[in-house]
Amino acid sequence: MATNLRDLLGVVTTESIKGMAVSDPVTKVPPFPSKGMCVQYISATCGATCDSYDNNYGYYDYPDWQVPVGVSEIIFEIWGGGGGGGNACCCTYPIPGSSGAYAYKKISGAEVVAGCSYAMELGRGGCGRTGPACGAPGGKTFITGHSLTNFCADGGHAGCSCCNLDCCTWKTIDPGSCPGGICSPYYGADGGWYGVPGAAYKFCWETHCWNKQHLPFPAGLVNKRGGWTTMIHCECYGCGYCGFHYGVSQLQWGGSYSENNYVPGVGGPSGWAAGGGCCYGQNGNPGLIRISYKYTSNV
Repeated sequence: MATNLRDLLGVVTTESIKGMAVSDPVTKVPPFPSKGMCVQYISATCGATCDSYDNNYGYYDYPDWQVPVGVSEIIFEIWGGGGGGGNACCCTYPIPGSSGAYAYKKISGAEVVAGCSYAMELGRGGCGRTGPACGAPGGKTFITGHSLTNFCADGGHAGCSCCNLDCCTWKTIDPGSCPGGICSPYYGADGGWYGVPGAAYKFCWETHCWNKQHLPFPAGLVNKRGGWTTMIHCECYGCGYCGFHYGVSQLQWGGSYSENNYVPGVGGPSGWAAGGGCCYGQNGNPGLIRISYKYTSNV
């Protein structure tokens, strides 16, 4: 007997919602935490920016992580930093930076050694103010230690703001196909996915109003291959700051617009301009590390 309107209509049932909470047995995506596993996130919060990499300890170069006593299984997940957007001057059309790559590695049994240390480096987001036309690529995220070999997720490629962009066209930075040119790779993993290229759509109008930037988000957050969230320009020139946060908040992963929605590895939007003036691109978002581990007593 149905106990609520949702079950009575049968469109989305309570059982189907419960099914959505079942994690993938390997990647654990989505969601977290998984039953029987402890989960630790290592992120570049606390206001870390692309210029704080060297002078603010703890934002990107973290202390070693040690395997707790009694742990029998570990899943390491890493996301590279997103590429920075490009600067715009005079009359230019933007393409955002690419997302960072995603990778996971599972170790278990004899591969897991209590007290073993793992060194971690979190990929910084690419700077968006390196102009004149293109931003900077995102940084690599990697973990080194026992049973890991070259475990790394590359950062996203830089975005650019270009003088020419064919109208009524879906466009990326490079016409090449993945994983050849525009998609960032990963290494030393059991699996993962390449970075997603930034993209844009230009309408056949004289102004920038209603042109769109498709901000790429990486795999492993809400699905296995990543995708795009869209921001619309609505004005003839801009830097994309507000659009970036509104667009990323659509993912419902890292919080709302007002919470600075830290979604790792997203490429930053590029600036755009029509008829003079300059606008900076936005920094890409930093990467992320997620460590899930299970104790022998919970197996």
